Amino acid sequence: MFQIFPSTQTEQNLGHFIGFLENLLNRYTPRMPCEPVFAVIDTETTGFNKRYDRIIGLAAVRADANFNPVDSWHTLLTPDTNAVFTTRGKPPHLGIQPCCGGYS
Repeated sequence: MFQIFPSTQTEQNLGHFIGFLENLLNRYTPRMPCEPVFAVIDTETTGFNKRYDRIIGLAAVRADANFNPVDSWHTLLTPDTNAVFTTRGKPPHLGIQPCCGGYS
């Protein structure tokens, strides 16, 4: 388990993420009775060391029984320059606000 360093903004994002997950499979989507719905959850981390590394991004995709995406959600969790360097990622462009989740 990874420790997410507490901050008001991070706790707020996690609250949104948990709320999204709770409602992910319960939201209305036209489908046949008893047709399964799947959720795929993705985490982006700076590494696998629970003592030093952090979760820097969360995402979820809801899919129907044929694995067709129905909707998705994503957020960045306080990314910093060290996290970008560690993951060899590119820093977000100016239009993206870290710590703001959104539905797409």
